Amino acid sequence: MRIRLNKNDNLSAAEIITILSLVTSPFTAFRFRYLGVSEIMIIVLILYAFAVAGLKLPIQRDSLFKHFFLFIVCCLVGWAYNILADINSGTTYYALFNLFAYALTALGILSVEILLLYRESVRFRTTVILRCFFLLLSIIILILFFISRRTRFLFGKTLFYYNRFVPFADNIHQFSMIAVFLPFVGFYFAKKETRAIKKLLYILLGLFDIYIVLGVDALKATVGIIIGCAVLFILLVAQNERISQRNKKIIITCFVMLAAVVAILRFDDLITYGIRFFYENDNHGARRQLYTEAISIILNKSPLVGLGPSLHVYYGASYGDAHETFLTAALSGGIFGLITILLLYWKAIKQTINNAFCFSGFIPVIVYSLGGDMLRKASVWMMVVLLGFVASQKDDILLS
Repeated sequence: MRIRLNKNDNLSAAEIITILSLVTSPFTAFRFRYLGVSEIMIIVLILYAFAVAGLKLPIQRDSLFKHFFLFIVCCLVGWAYNILADINSGTTYYALFNLFAYALTALGILSVEILLLYRESVRFRTTVILRCFFLLLSIIILILFFISRRTRFLFGKTLFYYNRFVPFADNIHQFSMIAVFLPFVGFYFAKKETRAIKKLLYILLGLFDIYIVLGVDALKATVGIIIGCAVLFILLVAQNERISQRNKKIIITCFVMLAAVVAILRFDDLITYGIRFFYENDNHGARRQLYTEAISIILNKSPLVGLGPSLHVYYGASYGDAHETFLTAALSGGIFGLITILLLYWKAIKQTINNAFCFSGFIPVIVYSLGGDMLRKASVWMMVVLLGFVASQKDDILLS
């Protein structure tokens, strides 16, 4: 299966499925129950990758799947302990739901890693996928943005979430978790592009994506974008061979001093933002209670192996999510589960650090993890795998 773009370029089946799974992931309003177009495309991609690999599943030494698989094993051990020790924390329904979500994320990561390993035979080009992801999703958002100036609804679905432009999404974070990647991917291609018009297109679309993400008013996305852009600037200066070491030190020092002055002058605002980061929309301290209760459960009930993949924080009249990735890891798999997730993030940092744009694009994921659960976001981790692979390649390979 190939779609002809022009006489010199095609999209393969693997590339089409991957692009569709990423581009459709923010539009969760079209889900039927828990499955939407993105989830279906990820399942198709998993089946395709397994068909390519056959009975052999090549797990590389630097595989992110390996850490996620070990986390799932820790969750199963914790669930077994929860049952055998008669703790009875959580529900079977949410345990199975989260287990399926974790499995989808793990297999989504594995499918991309398999296709990258067989990239020449199946024609799986990371830069083509990322370029199509950026252009398609940015243009779709741009079109929907102009449509939203005339109407609040399209195809029977709302383009807004409490007066914020969040098209076809159930909440602001489902949209912004994917949208935060767009500026960094766009700026990456702007730097690589040699033609002025295309370079300008990538820059303008990237700036538009920043405007959209900031307009969503999701504090974690805003903080992620700001820190990511700051880190991108510092890394680009540090890695620029045309700037002397002396001038690099001057530029970076001036930038840090300027940031420090702004922080001092707006100290009260920064404190307010810091408080909002953890208590954003938390209904009068609910999130603080969730965190406190989660830590208490981890320390007192099962610190070593956790309690399994269910929801364990009892709030109000039902079990709730801890709303924090690392607390969720510790609740589900204990100290061993937490270690596997910390190693997962460390491995992702090591994979992306060689490319300023890729590493900066991963920073919003880290920020989101501190105030939300990122373990069930398959499309996000598939993006991280793609960015990590791009960061590991030489420039001449990237441009081929």
